[in-house]
Amino acid sequence: GAVDSPFSILAVANVTTAALSRMLLSKQNTANLEWHLFVSATTNTLVFQITDNSVPAQPFRQSDAAITLSTPVLLGATYSAATGGATAANDMTLYQNGRVIASTATNVGTYVAMENLGAAVEIGSNTAHTTGFMLGNEDFAALLLHHLAKDPKDLQKLLDLSENID
Repeated sequence: GAVDSPFSILAVANVTTAALSRMLLSKQNTANLEWHLFVSATTNTLVFQITDNSVPAQPFRQSDAAITLSTPVLLGATYSAATGGATAANDMTLYQNGRVIASTATNVGTYVAMENLGAAVEIGSNTAHTTGFMLGNEDFAALLLHHLAKDPKDLQKLLDLSENID
């Protein structure tokens, strides 16, 4: 692709303390990498990574501190795609419980854009199963993938609307 589109990811998850990467949501398989939101195996930090398959290049944003574990928590990521390209990670924001959390962007100068390839969106894993850990059904209370980047208050409103959906 030549230009990225904004989107948001929101999940209420009970992330375990397992010493493995814990995938929340992904759109990737072994041949078609797009994006993924996961908890790091070594630091328990939240990581949001996007991929330009052509290069390949994978800019990401990682929380500066560990997220809350072993209790349901609202986690989110937005990608505004405002500048994209070599500074795409600067367009990412991470959230915990509706608040922006301190994080660090890691940009890749050769990144252009995601390519919207054929990988399916996966909940709690990826089709390549490269993380070695898949969350179970009981670990999620709500999931949201939205085509526009939202601020924390808008994300919370969307989650509040979903409370009455069974």
